[in-house]
Amino acid sequence: MDYSRFYHPLLVATMLVFVLAISIVDAQDYPPRFLEVDPKDSEIIENGKFAIDAHNAKENDNLKYRSVLRAEKQTWHQLTFNLLIKTRYGLYQTYVFTGVGKDTKHKKLGSFWKLGSPREFISWLDE
Repeated sequence: MDYSRFYHPLLVATMLVFVLAISIVDAQDYPPRFLEVDPKDSEIIENGKFAIDAHNAKENDNLKYRSVLRAEKQTWHQLTFNLLIKTRYGLYQTYVFTGVGKDTKHKKLGSFWKLGSPREFISWLDE
């Protein structure tokens, strides 16, 4: 049986374009990745302080905000901030969710957990 009629160049080219188009769509970030942002940015500092205040209110704790050491931001249906916060009693990892556009005043604390003392992470932060 002659199979050459099934491998017409136009059919092969069309299938190749289709496969490439699908791979390009799949290669896009969905949801978008977190992008590193400046931890000294006023928006980041505001969200870091919000995270500490919200945690203190929820857990009846008394953490004191010192600084944000690392910050990442993701924009999708909402803004998500992944923050590494330094306090007097250690380092904390947190997620803060805010609205997009005019709704940026609406904030919600996601997860909040202690990583350890700042000395344990000095070599990691210097990388």
